[in-house]
Amino acid sequence: MSNSSSTKGGLLAMGVLRPVGVGMIVAAAIVFGVISLSKLPVDLLPPINYPSITVRTTYPGAAPNDIEERITDRLEDALSTVGNLVNIHSSSRAEVSEIYMEFAWDTQLPMAVQDVRERLDRVFLPASADKPLILRYDPSLDPVLRLALSGGGDLVRLRDIAEAEIERQLEGISGVAAVRVKGGLEDEVQVLVNPQLLASYKITAEMIQQRLQQENLNVPGGKLEEGSIEYVVRTLNQFQSLKDIEDLPIVTRGTTVIKLADVARVVRGSKDRDMILRAGGEEAVEVAIYREAGSNISAVAKTVRDRLFGTKKSSKKLPGIVDDLDDDLSLAVLSDQSVFIESAINEVKSAAMFGGVFAILVCFLFLRRFATTFVIGLAVPISIVATFGAMYSAGVSLNIMSLGGLALGIGMLVDNAIVVLESITRCREEGDSPHDAAIRGVREVGSAVVASTLTTIAVFAPIIFVEGIAGQTFGDQALTVVASLLISLAIALFLIPGLAARINVSESDEVSWRERFTKMVDSLMPFMRSGSIHRSLGFPSNKLFIILAIFTGVFSAYVLGIYVPGLDDEWVKPGADATIKLDFNPVPVDMQKRIAISRFVGLVLFMPFAWVGVLPITTLISRLIFDIFGGAMFLAKVLCGSLLELARLILYIPSKAFNAVFSLCERVYPSVLRRAIKRPALILMFASFVSIYSFSITRHMGRELLPDVMQGELHAELFYPAGNTLNETDRISGKLELKIKALEGVLETSVSAGTDRETVAKEESGPHTAQLSVRLDPDSDDAHALERAVTSQVRSILNSEPALARYNLRRPTVLALNAPLEIEVVGQDLVDVKSTTFELQKLLADVPGLDDLRSSLRRGNPELRISLDRDKLARHSLTATQVSKSLRMAVEGEAASTFPGRDKRVDIRIRADEMSLNRIEQLKNLPVNPEATHPLPLSAVATFSLADGPSDIRHIRSRRAAILSASTSGASLGTVRDAVEARISQMSPPPGIRINIAGQTQEMEEAISSLSFALALAIFLVYAVMAAQFESLLQPLLILCTVPMAAAGAIWVMAATNTPISVIALLGAVILAGIVVNNAIVLVDRINQNKKRGYDINRSILEAGSARLRPILMTTVTTVLGMLPMTGWIPILGGADGSELRTPMALVVMSGLICATILTLVVIPCGYAIMAKWGKQNA
Repeated sequence: MSNSSSTKGGLLAMGVLRPVGVGMIVAAAIVFGVISLSKLPVDLLPPINYPSITVRTTYPGAAPNDIEERITDRLEDALSTVGNLVNIHSSSRAEVSEIYMEFAWDTQLPMAVQDVRERLDRVFLPASADKPLILRYDPSLDPVLRLALSGGGDLVRLRDIAEAEIERQLEGISGVAAVRVKGGLEDEVQVLVNPQLLASYKITAEMIQQRLQQENLNVPGGKLEEGSIEYVVRTLNQFQSLKDIEDLPIVTRGTTVIKLADVARVVRGSKDRDMILRAGGEEAVEVAIYREAGSNISAVAKTVRDRLFGTKKSSKKLPGIVDDLDDDLSLAVLSDQSVFIESAINEVKSAAMFGGVFAILVCFLFLRRFATTFVIGLAVPISIVATFGAMYSAGVSLNIMSLGGLALGIGMLVDNAIVVLESITRCREEGDSPHDAAIRGVREVGSAVVASTLTTIAVFAPIIFVEGIAGQTFGDQALTVVASLLISLAIALFLIPGLAARINVSESDEVSWRERFTKMVDSLMPFMRSGSIHRSLGFPSNKLFIILAIFTGVFSAYVLGIYVPGLDDEWVKPGADATIKLDFNPVPVDMQKRIAISRFVGLVLFMPFAWVGVLPITTLISRLIFDIFGGAMFLAKVLCGSLLELARLILYIPSKAFNAVFSLCERVYPSVLRRAIKRPALILMFASFVSIYSFSITRHMGRELLPDVMQGELHAELFYPAGNTLNETDRISGKLELKIKALEGVLETSVSAGTDRETVAKEESGPHTAQLSVRLDPDSDDAHALERAVTSQVRSILNSEPALARYNLRRPTVLALNAPLEIEVVGQDLVDVKSTTFELQKLLADVPGLDDLRSSLRRGNPELRISLDRDKLARHSLTATQVSKSLRMAVEGEAASTFPGRDKRVDIRIRADEMSLNRIEQLKNLPVNPEATHPLPLSAVATFSLADGPSDIRHIRSRRAAILSASTSGASLGTVRDAVEARISQMSPPPGIRINIAGQTQEMEEAISSLSFALALAIFLVYAVMAAQFESLLQPLLILCTVPMAAAGAIWVMAATNTPISVIALLGAVILAGIVVNNAIVLVDRINQNKKRGYDINRSILEAGSARLRPILMTTVTTVLGMLPMTGWIPILGGADGSELRTPMALVVMSGLICATILTLVVIPCGYAIMAKWGKQNA
């Protein structure tokens, strides 16, 4: 027991000395947190800034070889020297060149984009090539909702409805960035010319194009003033109907005017299709909704759904867009990101809630006092709510990672409060007054609590050095954990002592319910006794109050127009017509002021009489109010007491069992510790052996970048033989979709044949490819089991389709961009690259766990190659440019002008009539100089040959390359990588050929290396914090022994549960390094205090172990049980959706903490004993 004078002053005493100020600060933090929570956006993951750019260039009609030579090579030469460029690789496909540029993670991407744009402007490309587009990959730009509009049978009408009615209404919704419509048919006016007929009239397609452009005009002509009137002059000569186009004069031959209808057919058709979309077997139009960056994805999706399908307000349904559609049309949801996101967020919230309940329940089982448990439990909700304010200030959204950080720290939030309150309780038991005990108790453990919290926080500082996806993803989690721990530290040091000084936290709850009820009634009976209110109020002291109340009430009634009976009259309102005949005699306007003054004087004279009459009534009402209030308080306290008694009854048996186990630990632990410190070297050798052997197990454990997350959706990329037409691809894919649609548990299916030209494709694309999407029933009892079953059935259906060349079945990726495994074969000689790739593909075909192995070297589209003879061209005064342009005009066609459509202008395209140009022989007879007297056929100046061109030409750092891509199943990514490396080592590639392993495996190795460095740096920072606290270099080293012991427990449990080493597991190890040392810090700090009191080393260790056993076990159990719902092992406590991203981290922390706590209680004292003996010998 210390003197009260010694407990005065100091920062740590502020909570006891200034409780109101501390309480107001806490209240302000809670209010700010509640307001911030309502403003936080909701998303699945933190915003990720991928430092990558895709430069896409379209060259219509060009083959892959032409794209490589005339587009890709030129652009790569200009872009390969951009600053901070890490990697550059390209793909040259039919009509499309894509150059993918990867930059260092600290690159300012806007500056890089500007540099790239300036370099592109200096490159000269073919005239018919489109301007290069710079595309940034942003996962947040994936569509929030994908809709399918089907029915009606008219695909042009479907597209028009989607663009005019759905797109326009949805684009105005707050948070919607864009709405894109894909599929269906786009309207187009086609001028189908007959090449032979044009030649007979000596007309070229270029002449028709020129005439269409000349005659379809809407040109301003300036202004004309005539007197005081100014006219705007316009020349209007636009086509208004197809007949206007047909009647267009082309040329005049003598007296004959040759019109367009004489040489061509003008029809209202549709553009050539790039893709065909089907939903549930029926052809449809897709509507994709994209959200604005930073907007709340759940709120945006809900608003869009309400606008589409209507909503109910006060039992009345408000119609939506669907209600305005024709009966033959239907609108279905193909995918909805918000469903999985909301479910995953709710699961994390549920896990955090149950974790908090478990942590508080453990506190009660240890303490067996409701008051003490209540004080400790305050740290959880206050810290969480206040953390929302920190999240809002830092611009962090509510996502799996940020909420996971809160759920992860639930158990840790009460640790500091437990240690502080345990110290205060001990001081009160030693005889200090509540006020002095609160101050002395927080002072004794204040430094240890601060140090233990700083060690936990310090492990998150190295996260800033973690690059790549891991660093950007887990930054939010680090911020929430750090903010919540700092707030809980402030609560433990300032709010808890203030409450402990005013609440009897040391009084036992073991009092009979009768005594508690009697005490409660006795404390509330004064409010129920007759006359107590009258005596407590006192007439003289309340006279002024009553008079003022009456005066205020009457005057307010007068102002509001509630007049005293008998004084009321009908007045003429200002501005009213006094000549209108009324049924009563109104008071003239000139009398109103006099009446008002008289009324006011009368009321003043009336108030004393009113006071005499109202006083007894006021006294009676005040008595009733106070008596009712006292009764309500009595009933509320009885109800609360009853609930507490019920809780005590429910927890009686668990509490007794828990107390029995803990009492056993208290009895056994001192004897175990006493024996251990007699043989400290043996104990340390055993702990070292366990740790070293555990680390050797990691060589046989699997490795992966991120766990595969089940989201209730499946995607299959279907690849047919090159050369398949779009219609054939659609026919086969449609049959597969109907088979999959019939599977049990499948809610929606869609398949799109071909690829939209605006889509950036990572894989092979074209009319011979299709994308199949499967959406599962979210209301299934076991969503994960359903997804595994449907995946197996879908794979079986796809394997049984003979027309399918190959497929890639996968789940939607959460973070990773590349394929799980990519093998790059790089070289300058294309023949060697091809032979090495084919040999490697055969060698890897039977690697266990390797699925969907595919090569970028594939048979391309069949090509009809036309070689022009320059001598023959020159002989007929022709050029290759003229002939190629005429050929392109006939086959591909070209837009010449526009025509008014329903809601927008449509293209007028000139091309050869398919009936006159649908065979190679007809193409050979195409006139190349139709304006000549004797037109020449194309075959007269060219030779024809058939060949298979490449489908895709890849470059990696400007060198020819081929890529083998694959997925994994049944084995971890690291295990498969090791097997692939072993197979590659058996090969002897030709000189100049280099084989690299990339994809997610490369990202995995980089992330694991970066996190391993962060872990080492975290351990150093923890050591630095402890060295500063203990002013010792050896004691922190002793405490750090808990880290390998914790790692041993985590490794054993991961191996037993077949959990691979991943980025998430390593992040759990980083967190674990900061947590496990806390118990050792508290234990060593107590030993040091005992030594200062003059105890010998053995007594110091034994007393510290006994004194700190309860808080160490409490903090460990609360942390472990607080994280238990994060594992997803108990479905009712939070699991299923998104649990794959939480389980490895929670598993590592829980298992490591349990193992470290058990060993800490024995190993640390033994190590301290050896250090003390070694110090004496060297003294």
